[in-house]
Amino acid sequence: MATASQSMSTAVPSPAELREALVRIAGAGRVLTRPIDLLAFAADASFYRLIPRAVVLAKGTEEIQSLFEYSHASRIPLTFRAAGTSLSGQAITDGILVEVARHWRGARAEDGGKKVRVQPGIIGGQVNQMLRPYGVKMGPDPASINACMMGGILANNSSGMCCGVPFSSKGFDQAHDLAANTAIERFWRWSDEGRLPVVVDTSPCTYGLLTCRASLTPESQKKFDGLKILDAVAFVHDQLLPKLTVRRKQEFVALHPVCSVVKMNLTPKLEAVARACSNSVLVPQAAGCCGFAGDRGFLFPELTESATRLEAAEIAAAKFDGDGTGGDYFSSSRTCEIGMTRATGRLCRSFIFLVEQATRP
Repeated sequence: MATASQSMSTAVPSPAELREALVRIAGAGRVLTRPIDLLAFAADASFYRLIPRAVVLAKGTEEIQSLFEYSHASRIPLTFRAAGTSLSGQAITDGILVEVARHWRGARAEDGGKKVRVQPGIIGGQVNQMLRPYGVKMGPDPASINACMMGGILANNSSGMCCGVPFSSKGFDQAHDLAANTAIERFWRWSDEGRLPVVVDTSPCTYGLLTCRASLTPESQKKFDGLKILDAVAFVHDQLLPKLTVRRKQEFVALHPVCSVVKMNLTPKLEAVARACSNSVLVPQAAGCCGFAGDRGFLFPELTESATRLEAAEIAAAKFDGDGTGGDYFSSSRTCEIGMTRATGRLCRSFIFLVEQATRP
């Protein structure tokens, strides 16, 4: 198939122009633009709903390269989807959705089962079946192992990268210490031994990492001291937003500053980011701990219901604009956002979505 044009206009393409360009890359039979097809790909295993502009059933690395070229030229983002079992909305988009499931199912064991080479569309459980004769299995063991695919497993780092907070909050000190030391060791490698800052987009994880030094080994403490760990709120406020141009503002947004944001004294920066991207910002007077407590809100939803009763009433009385879906309610912790969405009936998601919407060219 033909590659994307290198001289494409920066104007947003019409639906017909978008389809024509994608058909040149992947062929008419593997580009979906009918409303019924787009709706079928508008959801994953989360409660989020985003309707893609087009779906491409990609086949081959050359097509992937051409799709990246077209995405860059048209400024329409790509999102890749394998099985679509994400609980966090990572497999949906309002841009171009690239499905890498049906044509990407290859896998082979190498080096006597010590390594495995996989494509994104093979199911995790099938890879473990292939490895069984070698007496080994993959480290990731999500509950959806017999449904999720390797693309999602790898993209989500399901092998267990964790700051340790889920363990410390339950009193599992040894598990916390192991997770924290592992995290700092990986950050040291990933950051080129402290040269690059480590930005964490979930505030409770940031706070847990910044306060974990006493739980680290002497070697890890030295690496910890050489790292610069930043919460996304501080990174966006201090470094990212000043370099971006705000092109459109929401009329009204509400914020839920999570407990760790308050502890790190980042509430003013979160509010400042929101004010830069909207005309009016509400931080509820009753805002406080949502009671989700890591994963307790999944098991005991009455905790969140009780803890957020006053804040939910304040949000319910607010004058939200838009279609009532609650897309103008923001926070900085995925589990807290789930809890507040349940409590208020309005979609609560990361403040980074607000920044992206306000600054997208």
